[in-house]
Amino acid sequence: MSLVDVSVAQYELWVDGAQTVRAVLESADIDAGGPLGEALELATSGSDVFAVAPSDRVQAADFLPGAAAGGGVIVSADTVDGVLSSLAKAGYLSGVHVVWSETASQAYLSTGRELLAVHVLQPFALVAVTYSWSGASWVGPADRCEVTDRSRPVEPGWYVVGTVGDFGASRLVGVAGVDVGECTDPGETAERLTYWAVEVEGFGASRCLAGCESCGGRWYAEGGSWHFTTEDGTASTADGWDFDDAADFDERGTVACPACQSGRVGFLIC
Repeated sequence: MSLVDVSVAQYELWVDGAQTVRAVLESADIDAGGPLGEALELATSGSDVFAVAPSDRVQAADFLPGAAAGGGVIVSADTVDGVLSSLAKAGYLSGVHVVWSETASQAYLSTGRELLAVHVLQPFALVAVTYSWSGASWVGPADRCEVTDRSRPVEPGWYVVGTVGDFGASRLVGVAGVDVGECTDPGETAERLTYWAVEVEGFGASRCLAGCESCGGRWYAEGGSWHFTTEDGTASTADGWDFDDAADFDERGTVACPACQSGRVGFLIC
């Protein structure tokens, strides 16, 4: 059943998508996922960010355009997906595998949500760099730079990355380390993690139950639908009704009962 509050108002019937993602992450190893989460936040911060080996002793000059030594692979991007894709191309990840992907309209969610399985193959750290020019009229590549931040090392292993958002505008919720045992196949691992995620209490948002405290009417809706159907075995004078037609919303998140008219109907999303 849902561990998060249901938001009920006119044209609004959902649970917070980010809270459902956190429920999954918190059932795994949040501490282990911390360094990767911080790295992803850094890489989407708007700075120029490079991936380096944790043991590399970098200096600002290494990141100047045309530097002989080279300062690592640039991985900064506008989105978490973009950063993960760059890290995979650089060989730090085996790839990104979808565990769960859902838009807000497919369930009772405030926003879309996604869980991604990520297998880190070799340790890395991220370095943020700021560029500048010697003079205001300088033309050409920057000739000065400063290392402004460096993430903690990200260790090899399997991680679940949770994001929320619709239509490509996703934001990071968090990262957790996961134990996948001896499984080495990425597809099988992602499938196992899917079965695990859907069993986590507080993640479900596919079914909405409604009940009246006075007449005992019970209804349900599924898959984001706002049409409520009478539960089997429930005596009710309202065989079905639409949430769009609900009236008299109150601060408790209940509405006037469409069956008896005098009772209040509350909602549970699970």
